[in-house]
Amino acid sequence: MNSHRDNPQKTEVFYRDLKQLHQQLQRKHSIVLLGGDFNAKLGMKQNDQEVFIGNYGKGSRNENGELLTDFLLEEKLFSCQHRL
Repeated sequence: MNSHRDNPQKTEVFYRDLKQLHQQLQRKHSIVLLGGDFNAKLGMKQNDQEVFIGNYGKGSRNENGELLTDFLLEEKLFSCQHRL
């Protein structure tokens, strides 16, 4: 996914479609894992409502991170990251 600034309308369509897909899958399955490169940096937890992220984030959040944050909060999802 490119930066939101590159094509805001495409980004809105992406998150709308992702939300719709998640809701469809959630009806059929008890566990849904969404993976991919969102080109997002979530950074450090900014408030106690951000339960989707742990206490050990690093750095600051970028614009795509804000969009992913909104999606995670709306859909009541959690973020996990694994680095090799």
